Amino acid sequence: MNKFYRKICKQLSILLVLIIIITFTSCFGFYEQNPSIPTIESVKITGDSAAELAILISWTASDKSGGYNVYRSEDGGSYTYTGSTGPEQLSYIDADEDLVLGNTYTYKVSSYNIWHTAESDKSTASMGIDFFLAPVWVSIFSNTSDSPVKIKIANSPANQLFFVYADSDGLLHVGRIMEEEDPEDEDATIFTTELLDEATFLPKVDPADPDFDILYTNNALYIGFADADQSNKLSVVKITAAAEDDELTWDSANFGTAGFTPNPVSSISLAANGGFSTERILYAGFISSGQLQIWERQDASSGQVWTDIYPDTTTGTVVKIFMDNSTLTAAYNNSSDLDIINRSSSGVWSQYDSLSLSFSPINEHFSTGISGSQLSVFSYETGDTWNIQTRDDEAWVAQDNTSEFLTVSSGVTVPFSSAVTTTNMYLLGTKTTGIELLMYNRDIEKWFSYGAPEAAGTITSPHLLVINNSYYAAWIEGTTAHISLGR
Repeated sequence: MNKFYRKICKQLSILLVLIIIITFTSCFGFYEQNPSIPTIESVKITGDSAAELAILISWTASDKSGGYNVYRSEDGGSYTYTGSTGPEQLSYIDADEDLVLGNTYTYKVSSYNIWHTAESDKSTASMGIDFFLAPVWVSIFSNTSDSPVKIKIANSPANQLFFVYADSDGLLHVGRIMEEEDPEDEDATIFTTELLDEATFLPKVDPADPDFDILYTNNALYIGFADADQSNKLSVVKITAAAEDDELTWDSANFGTAGFTPNPVSSISLAANGGFSTERILYAGFISSGQLQIWERQDASSGQVWTDIYPDTTTGTVVKIFMDNSTLTAAYNNSSDLDIINRSSSGVWSQYDSLSLSFSPINEHFSTGISGSQLSVFSYETGDTWNIQTRDDEAWVAQDNTSEFLTVSSGVTVPFSSAVTTTNMYLLGTKTTGIELLMYNRDIEKWFSYGAPEAAGTITSPHLLVINNSYYAAWIEGTTAHISLGR
């Protein structure tokens, strides 16, 4: 019995020594092997509201891993440690408050062993992802002295924004807002507003129904308007502005004969292109005597006149023209639904496509936007419903039929304005409490409430521009014209 007991004790002693040796060597890294390198599977935006957006990184599991380290690069810079997870957690949500709107982020992931004594090499870099957050808004223009009734804005290079508004007397006012570095604080920005001298600029519209459109192209601002001094026939004014000795100088002149159309016009829309000729061409679409009209004029100093380029007889109530790449395109309400047509380089007009869906906008409550090969149509229709469709190279796709849109669009009505980019669509609409900006991100196929400039009460004439990572919103609140910048 004692012999058996001694044998058992000896075996237990050997086992204990082996356990101690294994534990000791493992603690000092003599036994374990380095974990394998993980592979990043996906990087995407996540979150249920604009305020909660973050970046979700996911990867494959590593052998012999005790956990993972995540590294982030901003706009191609060096990779810095961002956070860690346990061995079973194969994803990480980067919700760092330092993430910057519009910056591009890439990620790498490594694996460390269970003793935290060895780390694998970092994974191959992920695909870059552009990060977006709800913009912060700041007022850059407010004017009540002229009792504005309608406003439109246009972007130009070099951090300049042009605007035109009609006042309660029908006079058009033109201004430019310049963004500059604060000379007293290089980290701050100041906005300077300069107005065209009204003594030399007296175009006039009907104050009860002001009809005009603006376009900045080829270093000039063009204003097409139903000229009240010309029996509401179409006039187009070309305005150039230059800064000399820190002062703005203006040059304005009729672009063609004032009131050049034979009849009064409404629903004016401007577009420009240089694709069909070596000269830049300005286009004007409008409704005249209940008929769709589209005219063109080359930008030359002499010998050029406005010419009707849509000779067909087509009934219409509202028209919007725009450039689809280098192709002139028109969307118009033919009193029952919406038609879209375009013009080939040979001058032939045809249907944009079979248009196997129906838009039925109420009066003028539709807008269009083009980005790349995607045409988007926003329509507010009978029954207080939205009809938002995107057309790519294959088919129309509804973008207003998701639960997210139904939630965030609640209470958003007309009047409205829209904008599109290669990745996002934006809708700036009216609410009883002011205005609301909605955003649809194509990468994650989701709508968000995207914040709004400060406003309250009755809002009219909203106009939205999206330029790179800046958002410009203009509107009339009561008898005050507002322009806000969101970033």
